[in-house]
Amino acid sequence: GVVPEYAYLRNPTLTAEDNSFARAFEYSFCGNKRINYVPYLALFGVRNIVVRGDISPAFTDCVRRFDAQEVVKYLDSESRLQKVQSSKYLTNYEIRESSLLLPLFIPRTITSLQGTPDDLPILTSKKGYQLSDSFYLSSNPVKPSLQITANQPHVEYKKISPSKYRVAIHHAKAAFPLVLSTNFHPLWKIYAISPDSKKTTNGFVSHQIMNITQNDNLPSGHFYDILFQPIIANESTHQVINGYANSWRIEPYALCKRTMCSRNADGSYDIDFVIEFSLQKYFLIGWLLSALFSVIIAGRYAYSQLQKNKRA
Repeated sequence: GVVPEYAYLRNPTLTAEDNSFARAFEYSFCGNKRINYVPYLALFGVRNIVVRGDISPAFTDCVRRFDAQEVVKYLDSESRLQKVQSSKYLTNYEIRESSLLLPLFIPRTITSLQGTPDDLPILTSKKGYQLSDSFYLSSNPVKPSLQITANQPHVEYKKISPSKYRVAIHHAKAAFPLVLSTNFHPLWKIYAISPDSKKTTNGFVSHQIMNITQNDNLPSGHFYDILFQPIIANESTHQVINGYANSWRIEPYALCKRTMCSRNADGSYDIDFVIEFSLQKYFLIGWLLSALFSVIIAGRYAYSQLQKNKRA
């Protein structure tokens, strides 16, 4: 996978030698302590595990202990995985739907505690942990733990690009947290968007997973959607969750004061918005200015040539 802010970083990597999340997963297969790795991977939206038998983790401590054949045996015994491909040097497993989290989800609970991202493998392996339970981790936690109400809205989303998601909220009655499993960056913003009344049967609609549906029937919109649209989510609620991801507190009543939405007979709200990495807006503005400048230069050149031809 790719996170869009990597386009603006030097030497991005998701390898175990430079990424603590990948390292914790790798060490679970070459260290002395196993972790409950399926819910751990779910926090990152992982769907597949691929074991390569022709390479070794040469730049980590696992290089002397990693055994691909033993890893395959261990994964074969895991009921939450389904083997979908096997060859001499490659084995591919798919995490079953019941153990998946979609990249956009509503946490079941949020716990604020003292800790670092390195604690996530331990937290997700504790007895009582359930899929989508999430954590605010800090050296001095001030947020209270939060039990999400059972009356959650239904959320549909479409991943338009690595930097843009279309979201439709249905029957939201109270404030709720929303998690986007991409690397946290303050330039991820929530923008108002007009609801789309067009219906289509084309595209992909996933099974509903924990009240979330990936629905490619949602409109893609236009590349300039956010250019003149206001940011509608309270930026003070944009926080790092699970040690790396983006989370917002969505407040339907407040949002509906600032953007177009519809109120249902039961008092709940339907809301449409776009989550986009806002550096795209500045890129678009730069592109438009460059295009305008090119047109002006071309016009001036054409005008000067016309004047020369008249004098000739």
